[in-house]
Amino acid sequence: MAGAVAASTNVNSRSTPAHFNLSKSVQRRHSSQHGNCLTITVVVFSTLAIASILYSFLTRQLDSKGCRKIWYASSYSKISSFDSTHTKFASKYGLYLYKEQGYDRLEPNGVPVLFIPGNAGSYRQVQGLAAEAAHQYYDMATANGSYEDGDARNLDFFTADFNEDLTAFHGRTLLDQAEYLNDAIAFILSLYNTSSYSHRSSSDFPLPRSVILIGHSMGGVVARTMLTLPNYQPDSVNTILTLSPPHVVPPATFDWDIVRIYDRINRYWRDSYSEVLVDRNPLASVALVSIAGGKLDLIVPSDYASITTLVPSSNGFTVFTSTMPNVWTGADHLAIVWCDQCRKAIVKALLDIVDVREPTQTKLLSKRLQIFKDNFLTGLETSVERRVPFSLVHDTLLKVQDVQSSFFDSGRRVVLRGLGRSRQPKVYLIPIPRDGGREDFFSILTDKKLEIDGKDQRVDILLCKQPQENLDTNHGAFRTVIDISKPESRSRSFPCTNSAADKVVIPASAKGTLHPYDGSTFSYIQYKLGDVARYDYIALVDSYTTSSPGFVFAEVISVRTAFDALVSYKLQIKSRNCYGRPELFGPLVRQFITDPNESKFFPDASEVDISFYGASPFVPLTNRPGVNNNLKLQMWIDPTCEGPQEVYLSVDIIGSFGNLVMRYRTACAALPLAIATIVLLIQFNIYDSEGIFVSFGSALEIFIRRALPVLMLVSTIFITIQSYLMPASTLPFLEPEDQLSVNGPSTGPVYRYIRYNNMFLGVSDPQLSFLGPLFFTIASGMCIAVYYTMNLNLTRVADSTKAIFLGAYSTITAFYFSVLSGSRRLLTTFILLISVLAYVPYQFAFVVGFHSLRIHISMRSYNGQFNTNFSHFAISMLMLLIWVLPINIPVLIVWVHNLSVRWNTAFSSHHNLLSIMPIVLLVERMTTGNMIPRMAGRFQTITKILLLYLIIYACLHGILNAYWLHYIWQHFFVLAFYSLSATWELIV
Repeated sequence: MAGAVAASTNVNSRSTPAHFNLSKSVQRRHSSQHGNCLTITVVVFSTLAIASILYSFLTRQLDSKGCRKIWYASSYSKISSFDSTHTKFASKYGLYLYKEQGYDRLEPNGVPVLFIPGNAGSYRQVQGLAAEAAHQYYDMATANGSYEDGDARNLDFFTADFNEDLTAFHGRTLLDQAEYLNDAIAFILSLYNTSSYSHRSSSDFPLPRSVILIGHSMGGVVARTMLTLPNYQPDSVNTILTLSPPHVVPPATFDWDIVRIYDRINRYWRDSYSEVLVDRNPLASVALVSIAGGKLDLIVPSDYASITTLVPSSNGFTVFTSTMPNVWTGADHLAIVWCDQCRKAIVKALLDIVDVREPTQTKLLSKRLQIFKDNFLTGLETSVERRVPFSLVHDTLLKVQDVQSSFFDSGRRVVLRGLGRSRQPKVYLIPIPRDGGREDFFSILTDKKLEIDGKDQRVDILLCKQPQENLDTNHGAFRTVIDISKPESRSRSFPCTNSAADKVVIPASAKGTLHPYDGSTFSYIQYKLGDVARYDYIALVDSYTTSSPGFVFAEVISVRTAFDALVSYKLQIKSRNCYGRPELFGPLVRQFITDPNESKFFPDASEVDISFYGASPFVPLTNRPGVNNNLKLQMWIDPTCEGPQEVYLSVDIIGSFGNLVMRYRTACAALPLAIATIVLLIQFNIYDSEGIFVSFGSALEIFIRRALPVLMLVSTIFITIQSYLMPASTLPFLEPEDQLSVNGPSTGPVYRYIRYNNMFLGVSDPQLSFLGPLFFTIASGMCIAVYYTMNLNLTRVADSTKAIFLGAYSTITAFYFSVLSGSRRLLTTFILLISVLAYVPYQFAFVVGFHSLRIHISMRSYNGQFNTNFSHFAISMLMLLIWVLPINIPVLIVWVHNLSVRWNTAFSSHHNLLSIMPIVLLVERMTTGNMIPRMAGRFQTITKILLLYLIIYACLHGILNAYWLHYIWQHFFVLAFYSLSATWELIV
């Protein structure tokens, strides 16, 4: 058959006029030098671009690492009774109960909490949280003198041992874990029916009916998946806390199952909250909180942790560790579970939501959410409710001797430098402006603690109404009476409300403070003028009777600065002249966005790196009225220094390049595959017209000279149009089936205003349209580098054929496909396909085929058996398989991992023969030396349409749905195998 095909090729070549072939050849030779220069330029530019991106990623716009290390005395008790009678996964997974030595009892006696490790995570990662929970509860109980008074209880931490399963790469594994954990929850709840727990069987202390879930990384996705499965017990979970989870987008899109499962889970959660009637919503009482680590997380982009488009604000929110009070630092992917500051805040919130008087063991949903916000948010967010302005009760009575002497009206700013200077308590009455906008803020900053029931010498901030004549001044009518009047004189009484309940704690800023977590704290209160419009005065009460260092700074401000871009910035603050006086505090900067809740504080700021998670690639955008995720800046600057404050904000171009790494990792496979497909299309066009199958390198030069500029222009225009229109989809035949249902219209409150940016690079800003040409140029450079590296490798292997057989794996594949006779080779292929159908995943057969083709090319090159056309065709096929290889490797790694843990059950997915048979059979036929014939008519049209379809899909959806590229290529391999398996004369 090889001879027949070769003869057909020669005949077709001779049928073309000689002068035409010569003309084309001369043209290619004349343009070769120019093409080489362009190729070198593309390689150099790509190398510099990649180097700049990596340099920026590793050295620029880095968050400081402020997590403190911890120590604990941990012990784990495996629950062996949770066996195959309770779950079918007992031989693969395990369940443990954590006990802090010297604190916890041997048997569970508190509120059950289940920790879910993430991708390749260990069950031992629970120890940081569990140890802190034991210390906080028992130390608090010791201080109170009782362990079981009130509604508080200790936390029983259970943890799942998944043998470090690779959940991020394999959807079936994710479902297995979720199903196992639902069985585990049923078993955990049954443990509390034992006699050791009988003291809680009374009506005041019902037995637990639900478990709190804490999921790290992919464990957070597993936790949400649990509630969608048939074996989930209704209401057995009502609180889910996730740490660095990829909620909205899979971290790796190489597996069809993982993308489909993500779509269905997110659809289920959105649809549940779209139900108008609470009784029909299975997730109505579920609280979901997502905590992200920020830029220090180099495993999962923190953009993916946002749950804004999944749950309404009444059921959950997203927060960054840099936002959390007294944490104020980023956390990498692993540190977020053991970071001392972070775990203290998490455990405190968990203990606060406990209510053992309820069967769910937790407080009502609204109270749980409020507790989480109090512990995790700065208190400056617009979503945080202010308690004092809406209180109908006046808790403080303020008596002042002389209103005029206390009246303080110096514009819109009051500064107290030093307290107790008058050696007696003093009141400053500041009238609330009526001419300000309702969105303007009245803010108060002090380095003193603000307390409702504090010591005698303190600072109080009160919201007061006009003094009243007939006011009941009995102590019983007010919680606190502040009387600074003199007995012999007439006094005026103001009904007031103490604003200490609305204070927030922010990092202190002093000269030399490097990080927000280094020093002490400031107290800060901020109200919108519209919220306090029913009051008349803000009273600053200085109760110090002796001179004391400190300051109080009150001001009406307008927050107007906002920036909308997915880039990084440099902020410079010039110091001002204080005329020899010490500064009250150094410049303090807060950068923040409101959706999700991300704040960063920069004390003693002079030069600040600004980066944030706003409109991010592939993350759905919310366009709810009044809500935006623009970057905002808030500054506190010493008002006693003279002169205007100079602030400069500029774009950090080099620092912005590093943002591309985490968001476009999959592009390293999808876009080069699109480039390689365009090159193959060029090769087929020349081959069909001239009978010469040019080398991949020559066709690549033609692509760079002719097609790359067009591709760059089209990508720029496409991104610009996409940023304005933001369509949810392109054409139905260009998207996977499951994605169509997700992007369908909905009237639910959660995603009524969602805009999807899931095409191409997912860019929503027209100013970033240059990213299209940048990525296509980098992808072209990668193709050039891989091609010449592969050629060099094949040449070396051909010079020393023995090097091919260094590994047993290569020896086997070479023996199967290059040494055996035709009948034995077909038998081996049949056995390989049967293995895929019965046990191994098809990715294994793909890797075997890839290595077989590589070895076959090397051996034929060594033996001088290569026809030039066939050589170029085989190398082009190998180039395509190289870019498809990364899509198949992750699932194969999961299969090998299952073998390593002796999980011998057949792989539960990826046994579709149609997913691999065309590639295996094509490689088998190519070992006979068959060259694909020149095409004409309908076959030529079908081939070009198929390749164009793959190119368009790889560009538009390949990054977000990389798995689909493998399936699309099957159609081309079917056509190629069909062409190689019959003589072309019989076909036409």
